[in-house]
Amino acid sequence: MIPYNNVASDYLEQRYFKDDIIRANAAMSIPDSAAVLMVPLLGIYVDRRGGRLLLILLGAISFILGHFFLGQKTFGATVPLLILGFAYSTMLNFWACVPWLVGSCGHSTAYGILTASCNFAVTIIPLVVAPIIAYDPSYRLCGYFFAIVGIFALFGSMLLFFLDHLYHLGLNQRHTQDVNRAAPSPMMMAMAEIQQCSAEASHDSDIESAGLTSPYENEEEGTNHIMSYSSLRKTDSFHFASTTTENATRRLIYRV
Repeated sequence: MIPYNNVASDYLEQRYFKDDIIRANAAMSIPDSAAVLMVPLLGIYVDRRGGRLLLILLGAISFILGHFFLGQKTFGATVPLLILGFAYSTMLNFWACVPWLVGSCGHSTAYGILTASCNFAVTIIPLVVAPIIAYDPSYRLCGYFFAIVGIFALFGSMLLFFLDHLYHLGLNQRHTQDVNRAAPSPMMMAMAEIQQCSAEASHDSDIESAGLTSPYENEEEGTNHIMSYSSLRKTDSFHFASTTTENATRRLIYRV
């Protein structure tokens, strides 16, 4: 959307408002004006109902249709620009996926990678758009190019759906503030598990170095007891996760 905004004024002037830069700039503001209204409403919907990935998918489809209609001049300028405003609003849900995928200690890195990816697109796409505009000053091919970019976004959204289903990430589900506060992140669960195992190993090493005898009659009995204890800990973790949310349970099973 940002690379399109860089050429939107000239685009609209050439395609729809011949030599009327004022009307072209006014029309250019339609997607952002629509996003001002739709982003908070969609945010409330996602918080209460879920559906992040569904909205991202709808946004990619809307992006394709909006730019295709702009290139075709099928419905004038207003309708396609409103569709682009909806696409822009829905695809902002990418940012809402970060806290659920990454633990709190990795938020800065995750947001940095996502921002760097956006800046990379802002850098590369104008370099591709410039020769297209030079070849076709009517901006028709430029509209089709942005529609093709939307097709790549659609494939990316479908990939997210597949990964969410495969790894039970829960990106399309509803997560309340209370659940997020009660359930630790998967990364914190894994770190706690590693620290507990390290503490147990250190304790066993201290007992062995002190020359203390094992409370078990033989090695097999001790091994069976340890395995039973490990199974019990996993069962307790399972019950803890199930009291918070079904998704947290699945994530815990996959990581433990």
